[in-house]
Amino acid sequence: MDLGLISYPTQTRTLKAIAWRDEPMVVVCAPHHPLAAAPSLTLKQLDGQELVGFDENLKIRREIDKVLAAHAVDVRVVMEFDNIETLKRAVEINAGLSLLPLPTVVREVQLGSLVAVPLAGIKMVRPLGILHRCGVDLGATARRFIQFLLDYPKAEEWSASATTPASR
Repeated sequence: MDLGLISYPTQTRTLKAIAWRDEPMVVVCAPHHPLAAAPSLTLKQLDGQELVGFDENLKIRREIDKVLAAHAVDVRVVMEFDNIETLKRAVEINAGLSLLPLPTVVREVQLGSLVAVPLAGIKMVRPLGILHRCGVDLGATARRFIQFLLDYPKAEEWSASATTPASR
């Protein structure tokens, strides 16, 4: 394997990490959830809410928990999963809210099965990176692929309509 794409990349003696992009985190809920109509939400507004979260052993969960604790926000984790697709399905059936990277829910928001509400007053992101082994010469195709990824539009360039379905 030449390359890997990973969230919260960490460089080691044997792996080089190239920062790729920061994906904005949004509050995700079912369309009929009481908070779905909000134009934006503060972390404080999540206090006391039921949350569908990532498994405790995942870095993204630890980072979310750290931010919530720093803002004295107490949520009740009702379900935990190790992948975003399962989290999205649980939120679609209104099992609770979730905090997810915006690019992972754009399709569901456009279809109207989920609502993504931006966070106000805080910038939460999921950093993504490209990993490759140190000391290994990458082939031309791998180098071109890395450049393609680095040239891909940044999160800041995504349309604001990504969080707003036509029916909202």
